[in-house]
Amino acid sequence: MTEPAAFPHRLTAMLSLTGAMVLTGANVVLGKVIVAELPVYVFMVFRFLVSSAALSALVGREEGPKLSQMGGRHLCDLTVMALFGMIGFTALMFEGLKRTSASDAGIVTATLPAVVALMGLAVRRERACRRRRPSGLPSAGSSWLPCGPSAAPPASLATF
Repeated sequence: MTEPAAFPHRLTAMLSLTGAMVLTGANVVLGKVIVAELPVYVFMVFRFLVSSAALSALVGREEGPKLSQMGGRHLCDLTVMALFGMIGFTALMFEGLKRTSASDAGIVTATLPAVVALMGLAVRRERACRRRRPSGLPSAGSSWLPCGPSAAPPASLATF
């Protein structure tokens, strides 16, 4: 488990994470527009090429070990993270966007903070302090909000 950061570092972390969520929300809306015009996997290749070029320009200034200095365990972790985090998430999000509205997709992807918290508890064995435990409930519950033209839940939910 990581130690709590000092206030300036914690503020920077919170602002960075807030910015990431804003960009994620913008990504959902822009993704809806793009997948209406382009095949998902063609767009993913283009997106990968553009982001690789941008990151290549930034990587030289980054602190920490270079790829050539990393051991097998770190390279394996990076590969798994890329497959699940970048390719899997992006493919599933854009495939979902083809089949629903951007606002519905935004509500469903709003559960991301709750999923991250649960994965931290399950995989990394992190502990949530008592006062933070209820904080994931609003995002977890948001995926059950009625969406679309009618307020009726989907047929799959009506059976429960």
